[in-house]
Amino acid sequence: MRAIQEITKLLEAKFLESGFEDCFIVDIVHNENSNKLDIFIDSDSKLDLEKCRVVSRMIEAYLDESLVIGEKYKLEVSSPGLDKPIQLVRQYKKNIGRELKVTLNDDTKHKGKLISVKDDSITIEFETKQKIKKKTIRSIEQKNILLADIKQTFVVVKF
Repeated sequence: MRAIQEITKLLEAKFLESGFEDCFIVDIVHNENSNKLDIFIDSDSKLDLEKCRVVSRMIEAYLDESLVIGEKYKLEVSSPGLDKPIQLVRQYKKNIGRELKVTLNDDTKHKGKLISVKDDSITIEFETKQKIKKKTIRSIEQKNILLADIKQTFVVVKF
């Protein structure tokens, strides 16, 4: 869709500006039935409300001027939040040290602390328990997972 391509260009240009250079696009979703445009952005450091507000006003000005999705629309600019799966390598890098729940394409699940990220894989660390006679032996193991094998990944929220 032309609107999404144009918005992507606007965002990429904005993210070259001072104060926004650590921001990136996660996803842009246009629901044509409700004419709602959801723009999910993130940051390598901290994405605050002010950055979302500035981006929202910029996109709103473009939509109002171009009418590319019509006069009446809903626009929401936000971070993906913890209820959305991680989609990009940059998001994995941002979450090093946090616990993840990873579901692979074959539907096997792994849970562990993200300890490293490469362009094509992640490494998680987790504790295993093995009962030998009357003793429980605990050990720390690591698992390297190819990004191509991942169906979805969520950050585990702990309270």
